[in-house]
Amino acid sequence: MRGARLSRIRLISPDLGRIAAFYRSALGFADAGDARDGESGRLLTLGREAIEIITPNPIGAVYPPGIDGASPLFQHFAIVVSDMHEAYAHLCAQGGWVPISQGGPQKLPASSGGVIAFKFRDPDGHPLELIEFPGGSSSVWPKVASAIFLGIDHSALSVADTARSAKFYADLGFERRGGSSNHGREQSQLDGMMDAEVDVTSLAAYPEPPHVELLCYGQRKRDDRPAEINDVAATQLVFSVADPSSLATAARNAAHVIFTNARHTVLRDPDGHLIRLEAASHPPVAKPG
Repeated sequence: MRGARLSRIRLISPDLGRIAAFYRSALGFADAGDARDGESGRLLTLGREAIEIITPNPIGAVYPPGIDGASPLFQHFAIVVSDMHEAYAHLCAQGGWVPISQGGPQKLPASSGGVIAFKFRDPDGHPLELIEFPGGSSSVWPKVASAIFLGIDHSALSVADTARSAKFYADLGFERRGGSSNHGREQSQLDGMMDAEVDVTSLAAYPEPPHVELLCYGQRKRDDRPAEINDVAATQLVFSVADPSSLATAARNAAHVIFTNARHTVLRDPDGHLIRLEAASHPPVAKPG
């Protein structure tokens, strides 16, 4: 498939007003109007990246407690910040979120990317990460005036078999762009896990973010069932496809299609994470200027 782009991330919430307010006040997102396809929800943007918060009817199960990075249910997205000290202080002034990381933001060693990162859960339980690149921000993330929160760098998915998942995403046009094997005290404190060991594989279809990361933990995998499509844990990665005919091809070739119509196809990756393919009728949100 050519032209697959991660255009936005769909979150399920039982309380649209509360969670949208949290993303605006705590993380710098801007309201960009109603959700697409006539659904009950809101579109929020940060720079040129976007998330979509949906309240389906009926709403499914709440986010299950105790889910950590080794679970196949685990999925988060990383928000780039210009200064972790300022970002963390701003977040701490807000209410409703719960930390995942122990001891505040963690600086990973150079072998693990040298980033400063902090993981936490939003008021609905969705895992999130703040990330500061060495030197403040990379060339991809120039500082914007006095902005603390710059955009979404990637969505990370916990997988059982990196090779199997990499092949699946290669069929969507994503290529391996790098990776690392992360372990040690800082990684364990970042993940809130004992003796965390994780192989990280970065996949991208375009030079610019957001991209996809595969997280394969050495810990024994939990046998968590995939989320139902209306559960709060049922986050979807939305891929815009330049050629609408590829939607039908994807539906025929994928073994995990759960829904398809003329506008989009919803399927599961090998670990049960939800993927939504749609025609690229809506271009990515552009940064001003």
